[in-house]
Amino acid sequence: MKWAFNPGVMQHLLNFWPPFWFNGIKVAVLSADYRYAKVELSDRPWRRNINSSQFGGSMFAMTDPIYPLLLMGAMGKTYMVWDKKADIDFIRPGRGNLTAEFWLHDATIAEIKAATDNGQKYFPQFLVLVKTKLVRWFAKSTALSIFGRNHNIEKTKGRALMLGLRTVIYPVADLAAATEWYQQVFQTEPYFNQPFYVGFAIGGFELGLVPDGQPSRDGQVVYWGTADIDTELERVRALGAEVVAPVTDVGDGIRVASLGDPFGNVLGLIQNPIFDRTQVR
Repeated sequence: MKWAFNPGVMQHLLNFWPPFWFNGIKVAVLSADYRYAKVELSDRPWRRNINSSQFGGSMFAMTDPIYPLLLMGAMGKTYMVWDKKADIDFIRPGRGNLTAEFWLHDATIAEIKAATDNGQKYFPQFLVLVKTKLVRWFAKSTALSIFGRNHNIEKTKGRALMLGLRTVIYPVADLAAATEWYQQVFQTEPYFNQPFYVGFAIGGFELGLVPDGQPSRDGQVVYWGTADIDTELERVRALGAEVVAPVTDVGDGIRVASLGDPFGNVLGLIQNPIFDRTQVR
C-alpha cells in the first residue's frame, strides 16, 4: 500500500468512512507519529441489540482497522500489513458510550522490523480493550500479518533475533489477592484482568500474574527500576513484603535490594543511574 495521507487527513477520512460514520464510530485522536489512537463509539437507541446493549459488530468494527493503520503509518510503504484473525471475549454487555485506545511502542516496531528483515512474514498480536471510563466490556485479540517488501535480503544464519525483556510472570496461589497487592505496589490497575491471567503495563514492560505454577524465592530475581530505592523499599515493606536483601551498593552508584511478596515470589528493586532507556529494544 502506498502511504499518501498525513494523520490529520486520515483521521478525517476515517470519520466519514461509511462503516464508521453509520455505526457512530469516531476516531477522536490519531497522533502525528501514528503511535497512538483513541476511538469512540456513541450510544444510540437504534444501534442497540435486542438486549439494549451496544451491537457487537459495532464494537468489533471500531477496533478492526486501527492497528494495521498505525503500523502502516509508522513503518511506511515498504511494509505490507493485513488483519489475519481476531478473537473476541465479551466480558460484560457494552452499554453507554464506549472507548478503545491503541498504543504502538518503539520496541514493538523494532521487534517487527527485526522479524521481517529477511522478507519473512510476522504475526504479532495486539490486545484491545473496549470500555467505559470505569468498566471493561469487551476484549479483542488481533493477529496481524506483516512482511517487508523491497528490502535488501541479508543472510540471517547465526544472527540472533532475540530482543530485550518483555514480560515477567509471577505464579500466585490467590490471583485476586495478588492482583490487589500489585496494584498497590505499582500504583496502577491491570490492563488485562481475567481468571487465567492478569497483566500490568509497567514502564513499557509487562508484569503477569498466573494462578498456576509454583512460587519460589530461589532462582532468578527480576529487578524493577526506581529513582529512590530507600523510600520504595520502605513503602513496599509497609504493604506486607518481607525484606530478603537490604539495600546494597554494588558499584558505580548502582544500588539493589529484594523483597519477598506475600505470595512466595521475590521482588527486586534497583536504582541504576547509568541505565540507558534508549537502548531498550
